[in-house]
Amino acid sequence: MVTKAQKVRLGVFLFIGTILILVFAGAVAGNRLMQKRGLYHIEFEDYSVAGLQVGGAVNFRGIRVGRVERMNISPSDMTKIILTVSIESGTPVKVDCEAILINVGITGLKAVEIRGGTNQSAVLKPGSFIPAGVSMFDDITDRAVSIAVKIDEIANNIANLTNEENRMNIAAILSQTSLLLSSANQNLNTTLADISRLARSVASMTENTEISLATLSNNLEQNLNIIAKSATRGIDDIASATTSSLDNLVKQTNDQ
Repeated sequence: MVTKAQKVRLGVFLFIGTILILVFAGAVAGNRLMQKRGLYHIEFEDYSVAGLQVGGAVNFRGIRVGRVERMNISPSDMTKIILTVSIESGTPVKVDCEAILINVGITGLKAVEIRGGTNQSAVLKPGSFIPAGVSMFDDITDRAVSIAVKIDEIANNIANLTNEENRMNIAAILSQTSLLLSSANQNLNTTLADISRLARSVASMTENTEISLATLSNNLEQNLNIIAKSATRGIDDIASATTSSLDNLVKQTNDQ
């Protein structure tokens, strides 16, 4: 049986516990109320935000600086998702920053990551839109999809090129090419044979011409020798006759 003293102690314990819980809740709420935040908007077009939840983290270069407050579909364009995020005052959100979605661990949950920006850029005022960027994973995924589409197009083109009609046309072209090559080979062999015969004829003509020239040269040399000998004998005869005539004339002159 519970005594009166035990009931008093239990009542005091519950009272003190309640007071502590209220103090803790008030401190947390007061801290949140005193903390200044600015609201910004992010617009994603043709992009799924699956895994992102209201209350999800908003990070700036890996440091948590805010939370996701609302996620709405644009009333004027159903392809656009508009996020409203609250970011701690003093966070250097610049006009050249961009917001992307990143995975949180392996749970499938996502968070907003604000990246980029330079010190020289102006500060983006609360209520403005932070431009949406593309994460490395999304970029790789888009490239993979693009490559897959191109591979599919190539496969379709190859399939079209290798259909039955084209195979028959290619076979016909190859057959005609083979016939042309065979004919060209025969013509080439005939031409080479003709050239060989012509070369032999030219060589024979050259040899005969060389023999004829040699014979003509020998005959000419012999004739020149004969002519020279005849001319020499004639000159000697004329010289002898002239000498004899001069001797007779000298004798006649002396006799007188």
